[in-house]
Amino acid sequence: MKPDVQYSNKQLDQEWVHLISMAKNKGLSVAEFHSFLRKKKAKGNHKG
Repeated sequence: MKPDVQYSNKQLDQEWVHLISMAKNKGLSVAEFHSFLRKKKAKGNHKG
């Protein structure tokens, strides 16, 4: 059985490339990038 919702590797890769290029544009270090991702994820999960 395949799951209903599927993300192709291509889509995921494009999203990562976008996020990484954004981080580079902001001049973030790897550690800063990770904390940025955590904040981004937290914002998405907790609205309000």
